[in-house]
Amino acid sequence: MNADFLSRAVKEYALHILYEEVTSFSKQELTLIEKHDELWSLNNSLIAGNEYFEDPNAFIEYYTEQYLYDLCNIKYNLSDDEEGSNKLRSDITKFISPKLVNKKKSSEELGQVWHQYSKKSGSLYRNIFDRKFNKGKMTLTRQLNRIVNKAKGKDDSKVFSKYAFESTDLFLKKMTEQASEHDPKEELNMFERDTDMLLIFDAVHKILSNPSSKPSKYNKKGLKIISSFALIDDYKIRSAFLLAFHRNDGLHSKYIYMQGYKYFFLFNFMLIPFLIIFLRNMMYSLVPLMKDSRLINLNVDPNSYDELKKIHMKLSLNKLTKRPRKEALVNKIKIMDSVGKIKSTEDYKEVFMSLYSEIKGIRIEVNRNIKDGDNFFSLIDSKSKEWIEENIEEIRNDTNCAMHWLTKNMADDFMEISRLHTNKEKKITFKKLVNTFEAYFRKFDEEEGGKEYTKFLNEIRNRGWNL
Repeated sequence: MNADFLSRAVKEYALHILYEEVTSFSKQELTLIEKHDELWSLNNSLIAGNEYFEDPNAFIEYYTEQYLYDLCNIKYNLSDDEEGSNKLRSDITKFISPKLVNKKKSSEELGQVWHQYSKKSGSLYRNIFDRKFNKGKMTLTRQLNRIVNKAKGKDDSKVFSKYAFESTDLFLKKMTEQASEHDPKEELNMFERDTDMLLIFDAVHKILSNPSSKPSKYNKKGLKIISSFALIDDYKIRSAFLLAFHRNDGLHSKYIYMQGYKYFFLFNFMLIPFLIIFLRNMMYSLVPLMKDSRLINLNVDPNSYDELKKIHMKLSLNKLTKRPRKEALVNKIKIMDSVGKIKSTEDYKEVFMSLYSEIKGIRIEVNRNIKDGDNFFSLIDSKSKEWIEENIEEIRNDTNCAMHWLTKNMADDFMEISRLHTNKEKKITFKKLVNTFEAYFRKFDEEEGGKEYTKFLNEIRNRGWNL
């Protein structure tokens, strides 16, 4: 596994998650930002405005009318007069949500409806592609029994695998054609969380581009291993695991003998959430708190203090988490171009449907467990610290809750585990923090630092985290 690429991908993912957090404002928060503009610097107040479209027209102008007409399959004439142009804009708005053109709603009610579609990050997927691909008779999230049903003599696997290719190819190419400087990172994440198509087509390409490896590495057990990568939230990290599995027979054998599954579990369900929590805590500690005295001097309603302090934190962290460059899609389009040459073959249909079937099975189990875990989290949140301490063994025995509890405690205690606190300067810089995590990711390379990784696991076991 390429430790440098993996550590960079994980840090980018963690910062993106935090970026999405600090640029997500409720309708009420945006109203407070505008109402109390004297609290923010000009740049900070502009951040909130730049992260949201004021209305559907602003969304349409950002991506251009013609681009959206094509995406929404709306017939248009470039010579349309103002009335015709307004009708076409209304058609796009209706495509996003019929509720947005409900004449019975007041402007305030329509503003509330629009807010859920108004965030720029992810807007093309949220407003257009989600409906285009996931709603209707044929969707990219189609249940297996609606594709193949032996009892009813139904088999639409050839039609579905063709539709999946065409839709994914269209999505990637349309994302590159948009005229704005929009970063497609969140669109890609949303598309992949819903459909898993980027992972599937990356795997199809790797499997069928090297037919000699298919019988051994890509048997039913091998396909199950690849499908387990769908449990990873970020498509770049998924690609890193898939590439390592494809290139490295050693990694393949480790997975077969369960060692790789243990590594995958620790990495995906502990270390990544741990990194996000720790970075969040570290960055929040860098922001000077908004003092009550300042709010008092400006005659701010005391009932708004807590919310205004949260807004201050988000606005301050925006620049720290924003990506410096746009996500590139060239390699993904090359993969689709390659798969396009074999999409009519029986091998393509067989491999695609096998992966789709395995991933769907995983998704069903995960969704069931998430519901159980959410119920347990609600219980934990309602209990006192003393109750949690008394019932800690039961908490640890619940897998869903244990991961949440464990990563939170690991993040809180990271200073001691990493030995950063022994530094004479007693100052934790971002560079030191990143270097420490670089070392952690290298410990996953068993040839490089297996002993050090064992020390790390022993250390957290000694602190009561029984893995």
